[in-house]
Amino acid sequence: MHQPLAAKMTHKKYISIAKDDLFSAMILLKSKQYPQSLFYTDQAIEKLCKYVIIKDKILTEEQLKSKIGHDSTKVFDIITNYLIGKINESRENKYSDFVDDLITGKELLIKLRYKRKNDELSEEDINGELNIIKSYLFDNPPSPYDYLFIQKPEDLLNTLLDMNLIDKKEIPDFDLKILNNEFYNQILVLLKEYIEAAYKYQNYMMALISLAGLFSTHWETTRYPTQNLTPKDKYNENNLIIKYLQCFQDLTLELIMRFENLKI
Repeated sequence: MHQPLAAKMTHKKYISIAKDDLFSAMILLKSKQYPQSLFYTDQAIEKLCKYVIIKDKILTEEQLKSKIGHDSTKVFDIITNYLIGKINESRENKYSDFVDDLITGKELLIKLRYKRKNDELSEEDINGELNIIKSYLFDNPPSPYDYLFIQKPEDLLNTLLDMNLIDKKEIPDFDLKILNNEFYNQILVLLKEYIEAAYKYQNYMMALISLAGLFSTHWETTRYPTQNLTPKDKYNENNLIIKYLQCFQDLTLELIMRFENLKI
C-alpha cells in the first residue's frame, strides 16, 4: 500500500504548534525547569514568526526549511526586513517616518539580542520591551494607516493594493463607481473591516518582532554550556530573563489568541 502524502504545513498549523510549545514552556516554568521553559518559549515565538512568513508568502515552506531551518535569528531578520520593505514600497512617501522608526527599532532589538546572549540584559531593557509589546497589543498605538479616513471604497481598495495587504486576485471583477448605493455601502463596510483587521495584524506583527528580539538566541544559549556554565547554572531563578519569563509567556499567549481571531 502507498503511504499517504504528508499534509502541507499551512500557516495555521504553525499557530497550533506555537501554542503547544508555549503550553509546554508554561508547565516547565511551574516545575522550575528554567532552561527548558526558556527553550520552548523561544520555540513558540519562532513558530509565530514562521506563521507570518508562510501566511504573507515571504518564503515558501520549502524555502523556509532550506534557508532557515531552526535558526531563529534568521527568522527575526526576515520578518523585520519584510515589514520595512513592504511599507517602504508604498507609492506615496507617507510612511517614511514610520520606516525610520522601524529600522531604528530593529537595530535596538539586535543589540538586545546580543545583550541576552552575553548576559548583559538590565531590568530597564526588559521592562522597556514589555511596555512596547503591551502597547502594540492593548493600547492601539499609532500606525502608518492612521491617516486613512476614507469615504470612497475605491480609494480604500487602492490603498490596500498599494500596501500589498490584499492581492488583486482577491478582488471581484466589478466597477465600484457604477454600483448603486446599497451595494456601494456594503462594499465600503467590508473594505473598512478588512483594513481594520490588517491594521491589527500589523500591530500584532510589531509585538511579535519585539518578542523575537529577545527570544531569538535559544540555539546559542539554552542548549550549550557557555563560560563553563551549564544552561541550568546560567538560567536559574536569579536570571533576569527567567524572572520575567512568565510575563513574556502570558503576552505570547495573548498574541497567539489574537492571531487566531483575525479574519484575514
